[in-house]
Amino acid sequence: MSKKIHKVSFLSNTQNVRLGGLIAVLGDREPYEYILSGLMKDGFVERTGGVLRLTDRGIREKDRLTTLAGLMFEKDR
Repeated sequence: MSKKIHKVSFLSNTQNVRLGGLIAVLGDREPYEYILSGLMKDGFVERTGGVLRLTDRGIREKDRLTTLAGLMFEKDR
């Protein structure tokens, strides 16, 4: 008898994509256009002076999603 492997996922696919996009912006990279447009439309990311940055709302969303994913984070410096 084989053991069943249970897949445990804390984030939905939409949340995973959003978190990946937020992390990309934090790492000074530009996410794929379809991800970036959603992040900007939802007010999580803004472009100022040609540079992408997380808004306060984006920082809170990043913190929320990392917590849901079971990751530890430090407060932004």
